[in-house]
Amino acid sequence: MTEFLQQVVAGLASGSIYALLALAIVIIYRSTGVVNFAQGAFVMMGGMIAYSALTAFGLPLLLAAAVAIVAVAAVGVIIERVVVRPLWDRKATMFVMILATLAAQIVAFVAALQYLSARQRAMLILRDVLEWPAAEVAELLGTTTTAVNSGLRRARAQLAQAMPAEDELAEPDDAEQRAVLERFAVAIESADARALAELLRADAVLEMPPFLTWFAGRDAVAGFVGSQLLTAPGDLRLVPVTANGQAAFAVYQRDEHGVYQAHALEVLTLTATGIARIVAFTDPGRFTSFGLPPEYPAGPART
Repeated sequence: MTEFLQQVVAGLASGSIYALLALAIVIIYRSTGVVNFAQGAFVMMGGMIAYSALTAFGLPLLLAAAVAIVAVAAVGVIIERVVVRPLWDRKATMFVMILATLAAQIVAFVAALQYLSARQRAMLILRDVLEWPAAEVAELLGTTTTAVNSGLRRARAQLAQAMPAEDELAEPDDAEQRAVLERFAVAIESADARALAELLRADAVLEMPPFLTWFAGRDAVAGFVGSQLLTAPGDLRLVPVTANGQAAFAVYQRDEHGVYQAHALEVLTLTATGIARIVAFTDPGRFTSFGLPPEYPAGPART
């Protein structure tokens, strides 16, 4: 009888979790028109972070829950910015939205696992995903139950530490964003590599698809742009645009006749601590997608 009651309680607990997940999906769909199947990953991530905050860092229950909520919300912002918003702007179908959010859930979990050793990954998957008893995991891995529980706590703690800091994810407000974008445009048009470097985060990245070459770090990015692009003041003109919901600039380069020709599209990732990423598409053919002409009339540079 006791075993039967335990199964009933376990079933009610599992059913409650599924009901909450279903309610969350319905609320999100009714408010945004998007079905987000990454909710399961959010719940798992929140639980792991809260548990790590309790056991590894000794935080009070309410504070641990608050930390988990903030961290999961930050991940939600990333998925919304990187996955959902671009698809929404392109008027993707609901089926595509569902596949994209499922893929985001898988990618988020797999990416987080890369911070763990092979044994820690095994412990985490067997205990938290497959819900094996600690004794069975210990027997499979040839260790003790105590070692399994200890390794699992360390794995959860490492995953919690791998979460990006909140100030690295927050977007600047409109006034701050406009100021940063204006300073960026002035730095490029005046060929001021030092001013550009001041706007970059220490871990800033420059990519130039489809080329495989990329640069990481403030000095590397500013050094390359300064030596290869910022050759003389007035050689470049920037026109602000928006690409997939992100701030971007269409860059025109002055030719030998003094005419500014379409050169590249630079998409910026802005955070509260500076510019985190610049993706430069050196394809003048993209300018027509933004309603921009192939040539830009000469005019005074920004100051």
